[in-house]
Amino acid sequence: MKSHEELLTDLSRLAAQPDPAPLADYLEKNLTALFASPYMAQYYQAIRNTAVGKEAAVLPKLIVAWLAFLCGDNAGLSVVINHISEEEADTPPKASFLYALQALSGIVSDPAQRQEYGRMAIEVLPPDDTSVFMANAKLTYAQLLSGLEQYRTAAGLFAEAYRLFLALDMFFPAAVALTNELLNRYRLGQLMEVIDKGERALAMATNFHGEAHDYWNILHLPLGMCHFELNKASLAEQSLRLAQKAISRMGLFHMHGLVEYYLLKSLLRVGRSGRAG
Repeated sequence: MKSHEELLTDLSRLAAQPDPAPLADYLEKNLTALFASPYMAQYYQAIRNTAVGKEAAVLPKLIVAWLAFLCGDNAGLSVVINHISEEEADTPPKASFLYALQALSGIVSDPAQRQEYGRMAIEVLPPDDTSVFMANAKLTYAQLLSGLEQYRTAAGLFAEAYRLFLALDMFFPAAVALTNELLNRYRLGQLMEVIDKGERALAMATNFHGEAHDYWNILHLPLGMCHFELNKASLAEQSLRLAQKAISRMGLFHMHGLVEYYLLKSLLRVGRSGRAG
């Protein structure tokens, strides 16, 4: 799998070419690498003004659309999605990738229809599929179900997505999927299971080096929340500070509110304990 630096250099070079075909081909061949790290915003910036989102085959267009969505560029997403039809998505992987985008991105406003697209993103693929498309579909549907407070089913799907991403060496989305599983288990009150799974994953992460190791520090978010609930405020503070650094470094801004809320609660509890002592 190409490194972040190689991807960004290649994308910038290909984006400067007047013919979009080489860039479209490159996106298809490196789909897994593009979504395997937290640097998707940089990749999107490199290619957002090219013709790939309008003139390429459906899979490169879908890659651009996903990058636009994940980077919060709703205007860019709308432009690309207007150049994609369901008829173009003529294989199960392409259809799954499109259905998952329709389910999650807000392109479809009806909540019931979005949930149906999320289910279809999984069911259009063979049951034994272990590709990035199945991992993405399960992650997407789990996010939808979590938003509907179906935490138990969502946790199971997040766990399946985690195992698939891990087998593909996509460590960043693997860490995200596992973190979401543990957050859902926290909401179910399964505190000791969260701590056990989180600590085992962090122990496994010591085998990785550099950035691949850092991704797993976001697991300290659900761990810190559980430590707080178990009245271990100092331990919660330590975990939450590690999570906060990782979240900031990787630009996971949607997690800031949660980590800072529990960090403040932990600091207040630590302060009260100190005064009481």
